[in-house]
Amino acid sequence: MSPRTLKLLALGYALKTLLLGLAWLIVPDLPARAASKARQTWNAVAGRTAESARRH
Repeated sequence: MSPRTLKLLALGYALKTLLLGLAWLIVPDLPARAASKARQTWNAVAGRTAESARRH
């Protein structure tokens, strides 16, 4: 990879990290919300209802 490409990758990573950090400070329960939404989606794809997911 060229040095320019590596610099662009590093800059993109830094910006994403900064934005994620700011979002976490603004909305502290953001990871919990994301995990809850992912769990709901997974259960829907797996064909489970909310009730059966709670029992497992």
